[in-house]
Amino acid sequence: MPILERLSARNFRIIRELDLDFAAGLNVVEGRNGSGKTSLLEMIYLLGTGKSFRTSRAADYISANEQRTLITGSVRESPDSRPSMLGIEKSSQDTLCRIDGQTVTAASELARHFSVVSLDAQAFRIMDDGPAIRRSLIDRALFHVEPNYLEIYKRFHRALRSRNELLKQGATLAEGEYWNEQLAEQALALDLARKHCVAGFNAWVNGAPSAAQWGQVSFEYRQGWRADGDLRQLLAEAWPRDVESRTTQSGPHRAELKILLDGRPAANVVSRGQGKLLICALVAAQVSFIAHGTGRRPALLVDDIGSELDRDSCAAALSLLLSDAGQAFVTTIEAAPLLAALPIAHEAWFHVERGTIAPARPAS
Repeated sequence: MPILERLSARNFRIIRELDLDFAAGLNVVEGRNGSGKTSLLEMIYLLGTGKSFRTSRAADYISANEQRTLITGSVRESPDSRPSMLGIEKSSQDTLCRIDGQTVTAASELARHFSVVSLDAQAFRIMDDGPAIRRSLIDRALFHVEPNYLEIYKRFHRALRSRNELLKQGATLAEGEYWNEQLAEQALALDLARKHCVAGFNAWVNGAPSAAQWGQVSFEYRQGWRADGDLRQLLAEAWPRDVESRTTQSGPHRAELKILLDGRPAANVVSRGQGKLLICALVAAQVSFIAHGTGRRPALLVDDIGSELDRDSCAAALSLLLSDAGQAFVTTIEAAPLLAALPIAHEAWFHVERGTIAPARPAS
């Protein structure tokens, strides 16, 4: 289980300088809104993925009047192993990733040393937003578990971009046959992996006793083209329509993940609070899929869950989320409600004030 033992950062949002040691279990971060709690989680996520969960623009999180931000972390795979030093340096123009001082060409290499899953404000929009955010949850799980998935994903999107470019040019079917074949081949591999992943999600939720209190929770994956159709044939038949619309209308880029409760779309039958609990179950299923698929429990980042759920619901959600997580980082505005909701004892407590983070004791 990878453990982030120490995090150092420079020029990240309002956090100008940071050097912090963490516990191997549950780390709680307390502070007011705007103090820098979410920024700490964002840095940890960036170290493990190369991306922010809040924005795609580095300029948004580089401190004011600075050109670059630097984040480094010491990660230990096991108590007896030598720690690895991960680093990511970001400017508005480029990204530089290092592992043990050696530059690596892809940020995805960071995830092989430090896997991380986030439940943040954006995640709570999973049920309301379009299907892309739900597809990405499947894809992120598979990036960790299936060694070849990232390459399949890249080849599919390369084929999709090339096919769409031909469609925009008004090319003939004969001119598009090569990319039809390439797209279909990668799409089928992508689809097979995603179905395996969603089956894993369902196996987990079926075995989670606390999830049953809400009814029969399940996840349904729709592949993005007719279930009874051969994708190669469908792409050929759809060529004239796709030329007219100037885009590919069938394939896994149009796939959907549905959250169901008692066989019905949950978005249509649950309250907002119940919906947030089901989203927590989905993220917990993602954590479990990664943990069992890799044999390594991912770090879990949970941002201010107490502001999204009442105390009883918060306790139920944290029980699900922490069941298969390894190291965990949970932020809160108030100490007492979170302490009452936590299913396990915290090992470290931090207080954040105006971008300064320091070890502390929970306020009584």
